[in-house]
Amino acid sequence: MKKYKGKNKLILNSSVISVFLGVFLALFLFSNQANSAPFLANYYLSNLTGNTEQTESLAKYDTVILTPAQIYAHQGQVKAIRRKNPQIIILAYVPSQSYNTRYNPNDPIFKHLKVPESSWLYSSTGKHVTFWADLKMVNMNKEWSDYYSSFINERILSLSQVDGVFLDMVDGGISGLNGGDIDIDGNGSRDSASVVDREWVRRVNYFLEKIKNNTSAEYIVINGSSVSSYQPFVNGRMYETFPTPWEQGGDWSKIMSGLENIQKLNSKPQLHIFNSNTGNTGQYKNYKKMRFGLTSSLLLDNIYFSFDYGDQRHGDLWWYDEYNIDLGSPVNIAESENKDFNEGLWWREFDRGIAFVNSGNSSENLNLGVEYEKLLGTQDTDVNDGSIVENINIPAKDGLLMFKTTQSVSDIPFKNGDFLRFYDSFGSRVRNGYFAYDDRYTGGTKVYHGNIDGEFGQELILIKGQKIEIYNSAGGKWFSYYPFGGGFQGEINIVVDSLYGTRSDQIIIAPSYGNQVILMNYHGKILEREFYPLGKEYQQGFTVGIGNVDKSDFWGEVVLGTGDGKIMVFDHGLKELKKTFYPFGKSFRESVEVAVGKVDNSNYDKIIATDRLGKKSIKVIDYNGSESEFLPSQFPMGEYRGLYSADVNFDSRDEIVVFERN
Repeated sequence: MKKYKGKNKLILNSSVISVFLGVFLALFLFSNQANSAPFLANYYLSNLTGNTEQTESLAKYDTVILTPAQIYAHQGQVKAIRRKNPQIIILAYVPSQSYNTRYNPNDPIFKHLKVPESSWLYSSTGKHVTFWADLKMVNMNKEWSDYYSSFINERILSLSQVDGVFLDMVDGGISGLNGGDIDIDGNGSRDSASVVDREWVRRVNYFLEKIKNNTSAEYIVINGSSVSSYQPFVNGRMYETFPTPWEQGGDWSKIMSGLENIQKLNSKPQLHIFNSNTGNTGQYKNYKKMRFGLTSSLLLDNIYFSFDYGDQRHGDLWWYDEYNIDLGSPVNIAESENKDFNEGLWWREFDRGIAFVNSGNSSENLNLGVEYEKLLGTQDTDVNDGSIVENINIPAKDGLLMFKTTQSVSDIPFKNGDFLRFYDSFGSRVRNGYFAYDDRYTGGTKVYHGNIDGEFGQELILIKGQKIEIYNSAGGKWFSYYPFGGGFQGEINIVVDSLYGTRSDQIIIAPSYGNQVILMNYHGKILEREFYPLGKEYQQGFTVGIGNVDKSDFWGEVVLGTGDGKIMVFDHGLKELKKTFYPFGKSFRESVEVAVGKVDNSNYDKIIATDRLGKKSIKVIDYNGSESEFLPSQFPMGEYRGLYSADVNFDSRDEIVVFERN
C-alpha cells in the first residue's frame, strides 16, 4: 500500500493553527479492507431476534460482544452474521469476578456454573460481599480460576463462531467494596486495603494467565483496569463511557497516554474498545460526543469504537454517517504541536483522509494549506456538508473526518488526469468529484490498481499506448504485450472482475476502434483471443463490463457497448450471445459506454449505459429490460464520458463513476 511520505508542518499563530500537509497522492482503495479505519464495535447485550434486519446491522461491525446465552440460542443467526462478514470478531461476554444470583440460575450457559464454597468473597463477619444486590463477589482464588477457566473453555469458547472472551469487571483492587470490610484470605479478620488489593491483583494475574494459556481464546479483552501486570495476558481492554470516569478521573490526556503505554505490553493481535455513550440519556443525536470518541479512537492503532445508550444498557444499533467511510490505513502516527497527548488539537493522516480531534476546552480554527473534502452526510449536515475546504473550525471536545481530494483510485481503470464524478442510481451526487492521478506515470497512461489475484496486496495494470503491462503486488512484471499490434492507434478499454465466482479476477480488453475482444486471466494468460462479436468487418470498437446481470447463477456475464448503439450480453466463456439491448433506440448509431454494478439494494448487477460524447442521459438497465435514467448534474453535456462503478461512499452499494476527459 502506497503511503504519503511527506511531513506535516504545524505553525502556531495566536489562536489560529495552520497545518501544511503538503501535496500528497495516496492510494484510494474502494474495496473494503480488513485494515481500513475506522474500526467499529458493538457492545450488544440485548437479545438476538433472528430477523434479517438485526443480522445485517450487526454484521456491519468489525467486532461484536454478545452474551453466551444469545450465541447458544441463536446459532443460525450468529452464523449468518459471520457469513455476511467473515472477518468479524465475535466476543462472548463473561463476568470475571461475580455471580449473578438473579440471572445465572435460568441462563442456558451459566446455570451450569457452580461456585466452589471456598471461592466466595466474605466480610470479616462471614457475610457475602456483593457488588450490586444481585452480584455476589468471588475471591478469585486458585480454585476459582482453575475451575472457571475450564468452564469458559468448555462451555463458552466451544460455542460456534466465538473468537474470544470479553471479561467484564476486571478490577485492579476491591478494597473499597463493603465499606472496606474485606476478608481476602478467609481467616475471619478484616484485611487492610493494601493487603486486599495486592492479593487481589496477584489472583487476577493468575486467572488471566490461565485464560491465556489454557483456553482456545484468540482474543481476551478486559473491562475495568489498566493494571500493568494484567496486560501481557490480554489483547486489550475496553474504556467504557469514554473518556472513562473511573480511569484517571476521566482525563483524556492521561487515558490516551496510558493506553499508548499498555499497548506495548498487550498480546497480539490487539483489540481495544472506546465505548462512548449518551450517559444513559438516550440522546443518540449527540453527534459531537460521538465524533469526539470516534476521532479519538483513530489516534492510536487497533482501537475499535462503539457508541450506545450507556453503562445501564448496551444493546443499540445506532449508525452514523462517519461509520460509512473508509479512511484506509494510517500513514503516520498521531501528531500535534503538543506532546504526550496533552489536551489540544491532534490529527492523524490516513491513505484516504484525515482525522482531527480537539480535546481542549476551546475551539480551534485551522488553515489546512490544501483542500480537503467534508463528508456528505444526512445527519449533522452543518458539519458534514460535502464542501471542499481549506479552513475549518473544530469546537472543544469534538472531532472531524475528511477525505483527500487529489487521489489515485483503486478498482477503477483511469487515465492519468481524468476527472471523476460520483452518482447514485437516481443521479444524486454522493461525493465531490476530483482528478485521479498517479504521479509515478505520465499523463495519459491508463492505470489500474486492485487485488486481482485474490491474495494479499494490490496488483498493477498499466496501459501505455498500444502496450498493456501487468505487475504483481511485489512489483514483478507478469505480463507485457501489444494485444492489437504495435501500430494500433485507438484506446484499449479494460474491465477487471470475476467471471467465474472465484477470488481471482479475469480481464477483458477491447479496442476503441476495431473488432476484437480478448479475455485473459489475472496474470495475462490469454483465455480467448479470436473473438469478434460483430465480425471482422466491424471496426467501431467496444466498451466493456463484467457482472452477474442475468440473475440465473453465480457466473458473471461479459457486457459490451458497441460503436453502433447496442449493448450485447455474452456468457462467461464468450460462447453465447444472451441478450441485446438498444438503450437509446435502434436509430441511435453512435458509441455506447457501459459499466456494470450493484447500484441498488438488489443482489444482482445492473447495466449502466450512456453515450461516449455526452449527448444522452445515463441509464440503469435491469436484465429484464426495465430501466431508469438521469442527467448527471454538474456534468457538461457534449463532453467525453466514460463509465465505471465502485462503492465510493462505503454504503455496500456501487456508485456510478463518470469520467470527464479532455
